[in-house]
Amino acid sequence: MHYSEGQWIDYVRGLADRALAAEMQAHLHLNCTACQALVASLSMVEATSSRDRALPVPGEVISRAMAIFRPEPRPSFLDLPRRLAELLFDSSQQPQLAGARSVDQQVRHMVFQSSVFRADLQVELLSPKRMMVLTGQLSTQTSESAIAEGVRVALTDGKLTLAEAQANEFGEFELECRFQTGLQLVAWSPQGPDAVVMDLDATSAIRKT
Repeated sequence: MHYSEGQWIDYVRGLADRALAAEMQAHLHLNCTACQALVASLSMVEATSSRDRALPVPGEVISRAMAIFRPEPRPSFLDLPRRLAELLFDSSQQPQLAGARSVDQQVRHMVFQSSVFRADLQVELLSPKRMMVLTGQLSTQTSESAIAEGVRVALTDGKLTLAEAQANEFGEFELECRFQTGLQLVAWSPQGPDAVVMDLDATSAIRKT
């Protein structure tokens, strides 16, 4: 009878049940070369591990090792000063043809600008589930075509964060939440220094159904 590798590991480490350990010892005495070779190899590994466990490890080394695998805290807009972005364009304020009004009022195009970011947004209301989808693209104000890659964005009601994402390499993002009043879009860079707040004012811009 042969035993599993897991059983031999317990045997070598002295963790096997006493009766089972006696059976395994008797098995080794039968000159089973395969099991004898496995036990010899596992015994070497256990001996090395025992020596390593006996070595004192400085606390500083342990702290450094843990820091390698500990994720860095993600900066939040709650920790940054906030500035209100200027609304440059709002399609809901533009005159529309009567026949197109019922459809177009479900989709809203907005453009915001601050000294940090420029945001081109589209807000869409999905009627059956009362969900709102916000898609957008951010660019920085440092140059005319600079893409705001890595910028974080969040939809908030002023108290709670309802959805959060990170802009991709093109500065694009998409957020979704249940339609409600008083929504704001907040954009901020991990490098700071400010969080930019865009007041979506959803109830006045998208017709409720």
